[in-house]
Amino acid sequence: MATLSRDGLILGRPSNLTPALISKAEDYLNGAYLDAINPLPSALGLALYLGIASPTLYEYGKRSIDIANILTQLKLLQHETLIAGGLSGAYNASIAKLILGKHGYSDRAEQIIEHTTNSDSIKPALFVGVNSTALLPEPEPEPEPEPEPEYIRATATPSRLAARRARHRL
Repeated sequence: MATLSRDGLILGRPSNLTPALISKAEDYLNGAYLDAINPLPSALGLALYLGIASPTLYEYGKRSIDIANILTQLKLLQHETLIAGGLSGAYNASIAKLILGKHGYSDRAEQIIEHTTNSDSIKPALFVGVNSTALLPEPEPEPEPEPEPEYIRATATPSRLAARRARHRL
């Protein structure tokens, strides 16, 4: 967009964003897209119709409220056209589904998993180095086996006594 200098002279290249360009963009929105190569209204189709690059169209949308409104209405028109064309069979269902993904549609069911816990039940993990076995707590000693009652000792043979002690340890 051209700017003014201190002397009141226009500096820079004049902008192509003119009332005639805005009027032509409105014509595209009002049905001229039907005569285009692809009869689906889109920002790319509008840029081709106007004879400008699509980044330039989006830049014009930042500068002009009229172009910004046309781009918003164009997106809504595309949304409605895709739904109607997809349901009637005028558009390939796979292509309609693909483009509707840009409008927030999805064929996947989202699964939300919530996990709540008490703050005391999960404690932060302690990350230790490779040679840090000294920092780990020592294991508790195994309890001493209870002595066998005196009556078993008197009647048991050495082999039976060893078998009972082995079972007792398991």
